[in-house]
Amino acid sequence: LRRGMLDGSAVRRELREKGYVVLRGIIEPSTIERARGILEKAVGAHVDKHKPTVDGGQPLSSPRTLETGLSRAYEADPDMAPVTWVPAVKNSFVFQQLLFRDHNLCNLLEQVIGRPPSLASRFNVRSKVPGSTAVNFPWHQDHAYFRMQYLLKKQPVQRLLAAWAPLLPTDERNGVIQLYAGSHLLGFIPHRCSGGFLAAPSECSPRENADAPSLRPGDVVLFTDLTLHRSGPNLCDSVRWSADWAFELCEEDEVCPPLLELQVHQELRAQPKSVLIRNACRMWRGLCDFRLASSMPINNMGLISFSVGVVVAIGILAMAATLLPSTISLVACFEQVNGSQGVW
Repeated sequence: LRRGMLDGSAVRRELREKGYVVLRGIIEPSTIERARGILEKAVGAHVDKHKPTVDGGQPLSSPRTLETGLSRAYEADPDMAPVTWVPAVKNSFVFQQLLFRDHNLCNLLEQVIGRPPSLASRFNVRSKVPGSTAVNFPWHQDHAYFRMQYLLKKQPVQRLLAAWAPLLPTDERNGVIQLYAGSHLLGFIPHRCSGGFLAAPSECSPRENADAPSLRPGDVVLFTDLTLHRSGPNLCDSVRWSADWAFELCEEDEVCPPLLELQVHQELRAQPKSVLIRNACRMWRGLCDFRLASSMPINNMGLISFSVGVVVAIGILAMAATLLPSTISLVACFEQVNGSQGVW
């Protein structure tokens, strides 16, 4: 839908039928330019502090543009490049007031939901360096992440409508957002941990090509918190930059799809504590995996090593005893997201 042709009923219809809508050119060009300027300064400051030279000790030449500043600095190890820039924008008038609360977008949303939209507290600005795998999100629903965040804060779970906006031209080649039309009608899908991400089961991913819209700065994709989406790798030479934020919804809103939660979510409180402790131990196992080899020679150095190992193990056990209640709480939150036990 293009600017000038937007109306609340058309947007509402696409959100209800597809679970997402692409709004073309809705953000003011001046806002995009100012946002880019802020990020270019942040990139320059980061490179000056952390990556002043490239391989061989040669100074990293200027200009450090938004398109290439990070990719040139982290060409040798793209997975070490920063991926989130929240500290640079959390107090920015341009991002917080002009972009996230863009008047064209907010006026349109007021038509869609019938009241002035309320901005949610979560937002992000992300960079995807060519060759990096750090932000190649698998198929997922945002509600899985939002749900866990609210549960950990012991707050009621809030329904949200997400907004995703590129700050540079974006398409499938550099990792544009991909969406699965109609997937919001499946309800909330239990997620699993996969490669450091929350991921929907493979059987829920689209069997045909997903929608990967080519986007330009000023475009915005709106999608529900139950719409399955992902982002692929950046196969271009320049960095992909995007901003994402969200607006609060009510369960009664027409564009808020029902959760259709599994009954297991309602039965979690009745789980035996032994189940939670077992899963908590699984979480800690990778951090507390001390092995004493049976073939370790019993000499002075071996005895010292053994003694140090015992002291460290006792210290970790004491720490684990202190943190176990928090760990159990974290496990319970993950199990609400997973919808089952023992999915790690």
